[in-house]
Amino acid sequence: MAEYTKKFVKGFISVSIFLFLTALLGYLFRILLAKNVSIESFGLFFAVFSLVNFLFGFKAFGLGSGTVRFITEEKIKNSTSGIRKIILSYFFLQFFISLFIIMALLLFSNYIALNYFKDKAAYDILILLVIAFIPTIITTTSASVIHSFKLTYISTIEFLQALFLLIFTYLFLNYGFDVKAPAYAYIISFLIVAIWSIYMSYKCIPGLKLTGGPYFDKNSF
Repeated sequence: MAEYTKKFVKGFISVSIFLFLTALLGYLFRILLAKNVSIESFGLFFAVFSLVNFLFGFKAFGLGSGTVRFITEEKIKNSTSGIRKIILSYFFLQFFISLFIIMALLLFSNYIALNYFKDKAAYDILILLVIAFIPTIITTTSASVIHSFKLTYISTIEFLQALFLLIFTYLFLNYGFDVKAPAYAYIISFLIVAIWSIYMSYKCIPGLKLTGGPYFDKNSF
C-alpha cells in the first residue's frame, strides 16, 4: 500500500509539473505570436486553426476513451494480439475519417478562405494546418496505448509538442514567415510528437508487432 501511494504521489507530481510547463509554453507561444504579427493575422491564424482542430476532433469518432478501456482489458488478459487488433482498428478508423476531412477541406479550401474567412491569406494557412494535423492520427492512436499502460507518459507528449511549437515558431518568424510561421511549426512539432508517441508506445509494450493482417477487426469495438 505504501509503495502504491509512493508511485501515485510521484506520478501526480510528474504530471503536474509537465502540465504546468506545457501551459507556460502555450502562453509564451501566444505572446511570441502576438508581438510578431498583426492583430488581424493573429486572429486569422487562430480562426483557421480552430476550424481545422474542430473538424479533426471528429477523426476518433468518440472512441478514444473506449479504446483505452478495451486495451486495458486485453492487457489484463495479457493478450498482445488483442491489443494489436484494437490499435490497428482504431488507427484505420481514424485514417479513413481523416481522409474524408482532408479531402473536403482541400476541395473547398479556396471557397472557405474567400467566403468564410473572407481573406485569401487563410488559404495557405488552411492547407498547411491540414498537412500538420495528419500525423495526429498516429499520436492519438499511440496515446490510447500509453494511457492504458503508463499515464504519466501522456504529459510528455503534450509538453514536447508545446516546446517544439514555440521553438520552431520563433525560428520561422525570424526568417520572415510571418503568420505562416506557426503553421509550419505545427507541421514539424506534430510530426516530432508522432514519432515520440510511437517510441513511447513500444516502450510500454516492447513485444508489440503491428505488421501482418488482419488490419481491421469489426469486433474490436
